[in-house]
Amino acid sequence: MSKKIVFIGGGPAGYEGAIRASQLGADVTIIEKEHIGGVCMNKGCIPTKAMYKNAEVITQGREGETYGLEIDSFKVNFKKIMERKDSVVAQLREGTEKLMKDYNIEVIKGVATFKDEKTLEVKKNDGETIEVTGDSIIIATGSKPFMPNVEGIDHEKVIDSDQLLELEEMPKRLVIAGGGVIGLEFAYIFNAFGSEVSIISNNLVKRMDSKISKRIKPVVKKLGINFVSKSHLKMVEEKDGELIVHTEGKRGDKEVKGDMLLVAIGRVPLIDGLNLDKVGIEYDKNGIKVDERFETNLKDVYAVGDVIGGKMLAHLSSHQAIETVEIILGERDKKTEIITISPGTIPDGVG
Repeated sequence: MSKKIVFIGGGPAGYEGAIRASQLGADVTIIEKEHIGGVCMNKGCIPTKAMYKNAEVITQGREGETYGLEIDSFKVNFKKIMERKDSVVAQLREGTEKLMKDYNIEVIKGVATFKDEKTLEVKKNDGETIEVTGDSIIIATGSKPFMPNVEGIDHEKVIDSDQLLELEEMPKRLVIAGGGVIGLEFAYIFNAFGSEVSIISNNLVKRMDSKISKRIKPVVKKLGINFVSKSHLKMVEEKDGELIVHTEGKRGDKEVKGDMLLVAIGRVPLIDGLNLDKVGIEYDKNGIKVDERFETNLKDVYAVGDVIGGKMLAHLSSHQAIETVEIILGERDKKTEIITISPGTIPDGVG
């Protein structure tokens, strides 16, 4: 009799782990509330890289004379840019959904919550509520954008990276809180599109080597991006239809004006609604706690990917899921040493 493995979440960890489990003969179910592919495919790596390509082409067009290309004028069509982004995402998503069928992986669209150690209550998107049980349950719910607790953060013109990817109109002035890889990538993209971009952050890509951060600053300046350094968010308000972003830091308080504020200061594990306390699964602000086999304190309940904190990378999540499946199905004893869990995912401040 094949072993039943249930994944909560259909991102890189969920769908790649599910494929590996199916290859090894397991009966596999994925419970996913939105789209297969998770953040990476739908709200992260893929859509942003599609937009980045648009930005790259636009930049090259502006520099056409350098390459002997004479272009009298051109304009940026933001609607078509977003349509192309959606098309790229849809194509990859459809391919991944086909893989689920090819490997006989059951995909249930809905939200899962723990009823007991072996049972999940799933409220399906069509309104029906069912129960799903498994010999092993793997939590792979991923992460969500972190929003700081500052006055005015709930303003309709304050958005996260997920919402930015759904914009229908390009902001003329975009303020970005956060100088990490997410904030910096969107700064380059929207600057190329023609937005007036400002970055508020203590530093740029501070988690990388200091030499990289030092070299990026003049590049940002050359692109015409306004960098408000050594600062973090203090308050957000609107005056006469204009968004005023108040900052504070080592160089004093400042005001940055814009039409929209993107908060891109990090991501946190997504554990909301899982009902972990009811079944006694241990977790803290950095995510669900696991041992060297990715097993939680409950037998046969595992957690992988962003939800356990550390380095939130799609390929790392996938490897963790594959290793966990192989451990469950007796293909290995424990995870490899190169897969490590780094402490701390919640930022101390902005940027």
